[in-house]
Amino acid sequence: PVGSTATIIACKFTEHGKQPTRGQAMLLLGAIVADTLLLTSPTTTEIDRRQAAALAAIAHVDLYSFGRELLVSNDETLDRPAAELVEKDLKEFSGHDTRFAIAQIETVERTRLGPDHLQSFATALRERRQRSNWDFAALLVTDIFRGDSMVLIDSRTPAIARLLGPSGE
Repeated sequence: PVGSTATIIACKFTEHGKQPTRGQAMLLLGAIVADTLLLTSPTTTEIDRRQAAALAAIAHVDLYSFGRELLVSNDETLDRPAAELVEKDLKEFSGHDTRFAIAQIETVERTRLGPDHLQSFATALRERRQRSNWDFAALLVTDIFRGDSMVLIDSRTPAIARLLGPSGE
């Protein structure tokens, strides 16, 4: 198992005694960086790390500078509508007569998200919870570089909100 399909492709080059071109190496490296969140994802393997380092050398780029730049350029949290982002990775659950949903938005630098962005996420979460008639909904805004999340919660009743704890950092 590896964290990125691009790692398998890079391994195939090696197995066949070939070396990717600089452009191919950069594309493969970009895919590995995106799939493994710059080698920080729990699914990242030592094979991913070795291939990423080798591809960075072939592409003549600093792995971490290239990876950070790529992830920042792919960060959609400032550009896409909040309602669309809330839907992107949303899962519904039910149990013990309770219906709820949990969504996650990943960003590379949560500090770039000002109060207006966070309020738009909270509004989108509330609207989605109401439309689906869930008892509560939670949105994790995960900073992939810091490795932490802020949780926004919207609930039908104050009692649920008290049980789940305060929203925010």
